[in-house]
Amino acid sequence: MITVHREQLRLLCPSTAIPQYLFRNMEEVLFDYCIADSPQRLTHFVAQMLHETSGLTSLVDTLDYSAEQIAARWPRRFANVREARPFAHNPIALANRIYRRELGNRACGDGWWFNSRGLLRITGRTMYEQIGQRLDIDLAANPHLVITPDYALPAACEVWRMANGNALADRNDVTRLTLALTGTNDGLKSRWAWLDRTRAIWPLTH
Repeated sequence: MITVHREQLRLLCPSTAIPQYLFRNMEEVLFDYCIADSPQRLTHFVAQMLHETSGLTSLVDTLDYSAEQIAARWPRRFANVREARPFAHNPIALANRIYRRELGNRACGDGWWFNSRGLLRITGRTMYEQIGQRLDIDLAANPHLVITPDYALPAACEVWRMANGNALADRNDVTRLTLALTGTNDGLKSRWAWLDRTRAIWPLTH
């Protein structure tokens, strides 16, 4: 098993605002999910986590965007900047617009209630329910639990397991791993950069 401790995360993200206590029992949790079995798996897991949290600076997508950013990011939902203006810097309205009747959302307000959270992002009612079932907690009623010390890392590990993360990491396939985790191939350059940094902490020749 690869040695993993919180100080190594601090070396990667020295200015992080996310409390280190979110990673208590880190070695044990990563061992339980076989992520710490090899540096290949561990470095991919941590790299994906650091990309999704912008270097451990954010656990929740704030959805605080300008109209121009909204139109560029969701062109299929907003035909132009004018259509996006009512949602600019209006996170609740934006979440309920872009996620309504998607990802298992069905009730009014589900888009914001099941907004993207976590070390590896969990988004939409269906995903919250699935992760909750695996952890034996009611995330549909308490979605904020995925950013608490008891569940932040286990929830991320469940996202990883659902995406078949260990097998894809073993293949060193960042593109397919990203697609499996997020449904898109966004941010590949950043994910590769984080992977280079994590491999400086946990070399593959370990």
